[in-house]
Amino acid sequence: MTITHPRRADGIMSQVIRHTESAFQVEQQDENRFAITTSFIYPYDDPIVLYLTYAADGSCIISDSGDANHWLNEVNGFESDRALTPDDCGFWDLNCEMYETRRTTANHLQTDADPENIGPAAFRLIQTIIHILGPEPRYDD
Repeated sequence: MTITHPRRADGIMSQVIRHTESAFQVEQQDENRFAITTSFIYPYDDPIVLYLTYAADGSCIISDSGDANHWLNEVNGFESDRALTPDDCGFWDLNCEMYETRRTTANHLQTDADPENIGPAAFRLIQTIIHILGPEPRYDD
């Protein structure tokens, strides 16, 4: 689909930019760590929060700090530190591969980001989280 009216396209773009600016809140937690509260939510209305850390070389790591794993364990009535099953690990890793993110050994979801291009990396991580969470809580058989 091509938008043929430039002023109309500009109006749409400015609305999207205004919404994005108001929908994400960034709070500096210390010199090298920031919390990014997104407009995306876990199924029970808690916001998805990402954590951005600057490395010594100036690169960035964006992480959920284990929130997705904690949320899934809590909603399913498991201990908060319950290990992922091999099937869970495979499911998580498949989603990470699709969105160019990764799962750490502590089951944190992460991605690297160029300091000048944080937005696309953050959205890839959000997509990973949303796909792993699925539409409803999952239960062990």
